[in-house]
Amino acid sequence: MYIEWIDAQTTGGSEWLDKDETRSAARAKLPVMNTVGYLVHEDDYQYAVVACVGPAEFSQVHKIPKCMVLGARELDG
Repeated sequence: MYIEWIDAQTTGGSEWLDKDETRSAARAKLPVMNTVGYLVHEDDYQYAVVACVGPAEFSQVHKIPKCMVLGARELDG
């Protein structure tokens, strides 16, 4: 499965941001991410994919909310 999606973003750490840093962070475009993986679950709200599949084990589950998805398609293979 190939999924193109917009990621949420947090800017700043434990320190305070000044007004210019805040405005700059607020106006910055959100990152567009690309994920390729094996679809293990889908429902009305999310895709859940894994990168690796073994005989009886899987890698970490990556869940992507559908409200953040720009496009999704199955890959041939």
